[in-house]
Amino acid sequence: MAPIYDPQWIRDQYETYGDREWHRWEENPVEQVKFQVHRRILEDHITSGVRVLDIGAGAGRFTQILAQFTDQIVVADISTKQLELNREHGEREGFASAVEARIECDLRDMSQHFEGNSFDAVVCYGGPLSYLLDQASDGVCELARVAKPGRRSSSA
Repeated sequence: MAPIYDPQWIRDQYETYGDREWHRWEENPVEQVKFQVHRRILEDHITSGVRVLDIGAGAGRFTQILAQFTDQIVVADISTKQLELNREHGEREGFASAVEARIECDLRDMSQHFEGNSFDAVVCYGGPLSYLLDQASDGVCELARVAKPGRRSSSA
């Protein structure tokens, strides 16, 4: 039997995961290389004036990178704790002013938060698509729904 997505279990995991989400990219050389690859993709595709949805943003490591290229970022995550950490890191690291809003939501269905074609780019790094398990296709459809036609999305 395939694993079934349980949003409350995922939310609880990230609530207790805490600030490890911010620091995990520094843990070892492999994670550091992954971080630089992700960063380079953002650098190649995000420019000034691009409105970005950073879904599954966690504590904000990639929100910080996005803020180097645009000041129109909407941060979304399933965890209120991760959103709080994102705000704290934004204030401490100087990227808070680039964030339009921080929204708690489930990637599977973002319709109550975002209209279709709302973003020039959608970034979905980290775990969101993998933890959706049997409902990953719903998440992919939502990413496509909120992105403007012909625009780019980046997930890993």
